[in-house]
Amino acid sequence: MSLLRCSCFGWMKEAAALTGLAVALGIGADLVLPQGVLQQTAMVLRDLELQVPVHLWQPAQVAAAVESGEIVLLDARPPRDFQALRVSGSLHAPVADFEDMVEELAVEVAGQQVVVLLPSEAIDEARHLAQRVVTDLGAEAVGTLDGGIDALWETDVPREGKEAP
Repeated sequence: MSLLRCSCFGWMKEAAALTGLAVALGIGADLVLPQGVLQQTAMVLRDLELQVPVHLWQPAQVAAAVESGEIVLLDARPPRDFQALRVSGSLHAPVADFEDMVEELAVEVAGQQVVVLLPSEAIDEARHLAQRVVTDLGAEAVGTLDGGIDALWETDVPREGKEAP
């Protein structure tokens, strides 16, 4: 049996992905990690195992789906950003508070199509949270927004907050 050995100092996701691939292919794998990143690596490996499809929505699609009530928007931005400007009717579940809100959110999103909103630079975080929305909250389907929430402001989606037009 072959053995894949990955040393990971700053390339944790890549090393974890290689390790997950090696395990899936039946190759022995040994992941060497610095102290303190084992929990994060476990989350990455869990994501590889989940294989929950995360759909990429276009801003115009999201705006139309919000108008028709077809989707639930889960805004995972920090409270300051959510209070400043948000899509009308969106649920607020900051990434940092997600664990504490699982039961409350499950009631709101179970069986629904959910789109997770985060800035475009947080696409990996949005995909991870989107997978958790399906596995932990029972959503029917989940997606993220192409271009992040900033792209949504270029549509006519209804908005509210301190900075709303």
